[in-house]
Amino acid sequence: MNDQAPQPPDSDGAPTGTPHQPASQPGAPGAGGPATGGLAPGELAWWQQRATQAEERMRELQDAKDSAERAAAKARDEATRSNFRRQLERELSSAGAVDLDAARLLVEAQLDTGGATVDARALVAALRDRKPHLFGATQSRRASAMAPAARVQGSPIEMLDDLAAEARASGDRSLLLRYLRARRR
Repeated sequence: MNDQAPQPPDSDGAPTGTPHQPASQPGAPGAGGPATGGLAPGELAWWQQRATQAEERMRELQDAKDSAERAAAKARDEATRSNFRRQLERELSSAGAVDLDAARLLVEAQLDTGGATVDARALVAALRDRKPHLFGATQSRRASAMAPAARVQGSPIEMLDDLAAEARASGDRSLLLRYLRARRR
């Protein structure tokens, strides 16, 4: 559409100054009859064209608004699903699920798609009751009744040599760090 509104023609077909100043007054020579509302035939056609253009523009805007509302609703639904999936994975992880993907798929398969709010914690608890093999052992490690073997304190050099040999033989980083800390002292 152009930026400036076209001017309605006067009774001779030439444009007038503004759309709000009709070229002819009702009852003036060249004015239309009562059926046209006192407008000249050229003016009537121009106003009808403007009304048709305005209706088309209104339909375009309504379609764009409807499309934007559908896109917003779709984005809200996707965000809700994503948030639920993250919450579900957190609950499955804290419950000790061995295979997060399999457990998540089983929970999502039983979901009601009616849009009702669902508690992820309750779903995980129900899955844990139905399929306990998907979850690791729930019992924490109990401390041993026996105390760890006491290290015999020898000379510092012997202790460093023992730590170095132990770290070298095992390849364990924590033992290497223990040796390096002891060496710093």
